[in-house]
Amino acid sequence: MKNYRQRAVKLSITAAVLVAVLILLIVLQSIESVSEFFAVHFSLWWITAAGSVSSLLPFSLYEVFLLACFVFGVCALVVTIRRLCKRKFIAALCMFLVVVIVALSFGTIYVTTATMSYNRAQLPIARYDYATAEQPLTREQAIDFANLYIDNLNKLYSVCEHDSNGYVVSMYSLSQLTEMMHTEYERLEQQYPNYFSPYDAKAKTPLSSWLFSQFGISGVFFAPFGEININGYENTFYLPMTLAHEMAHSKGVMRENDANTVARYLCFTSDNVYIMYSAYLGTLSQVLSLVSLYPDTQAVVDDMIDTVHPKAIEQLNATVEYWDSFNLLNGVGQFFNNVYLMLSGQGGTTSYNPPSQAEDSGEVDSEGNPILIIKSFSDAGNLLVQMYLDGRLTVDHAIG
Repeated sequence: MKNYRQRAVKLSITAAVLVAVLILLIVLQSIESVSEFFAVHFSLWWITAAGSVSSLLPFSLYEVFLLACFVFGVCALVVTIRRLCKRKFIAALCMFLVVVIVALSFGTIYVTTATMSYNRAQLPIARYDYATAEQPLTREQAIDFANLYIDNLNKLYSVCEHDSNGYVVSMYSLSQLTEMMHTEYERLEQQYPNYFSPYDAKAKTPLSSWLFSQFGISGVFFAPFGEININGYENTFYLPMTLAHEMAHSKGVMRENDANTVARYLCFTSDNVYIMYSAYLGTLSQVLSLVSLYPDTQAVVDDMIDTVHPKAIEQLNATVEYWDSFNLLNGVGQFFNNVYLMLSGQGGTTSYNPPSQAEDSGEVDSEGNPILIIKSFSDAGNLLVQMYLDGRLTVDHAIG
């Protein structure tokens, strides 16, 4: 009993020290300069070193880690219950403290390798800002932009490979697509060498992809191992965007909305029609939503939808239905992801795609809808509008 008491004291002190370290790191991560320092001088080096090792393994180390955590948790619970049943309360406390220390140790590693980078400097990629623009985007420009976007989408659909249902399919394996995405990222690494890591993470398909789907997980980057895991059930057309998003995390872009922006930028400006199609179809709804911010556009948007290739719309709807079918644990996965992002200071799961901001003017248009005072576009809208205004919203270079 005396040994257990001494051990409990030592374990308590260790846990208290880890809590203090974790609290200090969480406080420091809110300072941009500290976050930037950790991102460039620690996190990216850790990810490179860990990823170089994990990439040698033919299986998902992240998946093995999750299994090990589950087994450890079950064993610790059994030991604790047995000790409590034998009225060995101090011994049970020691087991509990061991679990706490393991959790805090992992938490410290994860915060230093991933969470500390959430508040680093803003992305260097140029984006439109409605609030500060000298001449805000007009209704006519918004309609022209959307029509050009849909025209590009239809062009891409016509030159991509299709299955028997008329849906666009990939001609590449995950490893081939990963190498292609590494090449895409070289453009950003050369242009912004101090922001994006040159390390090329390897993407793997977990054996438990079905379970990933039930939790609503299409892909995940695990910083402590420098490893990307892509759900084997991920729909074909959206695969490049998912891969580009997770790869952005491995390059040092941890904020979810920024990872989406980087993924979209690379896919929209790619020379590969399949990669471009992934971004164009995946972002269609946000383009239509941008147009709907303007007065007298309900009928315009309805007409626009009719001009999109019907098979593209059908594939988009089928993808939504497909992911909705995995509903066993989706709410649980969303809950924990939301909590994690809230604790990281990112505003929860809404940080993936922050919506446009607008206020009701109190007036209505000729269609009977409220006239909105636009404050800002979504992140996707800002990126695409900037490309449109710069004359870079084109697919001709890829189609030839």
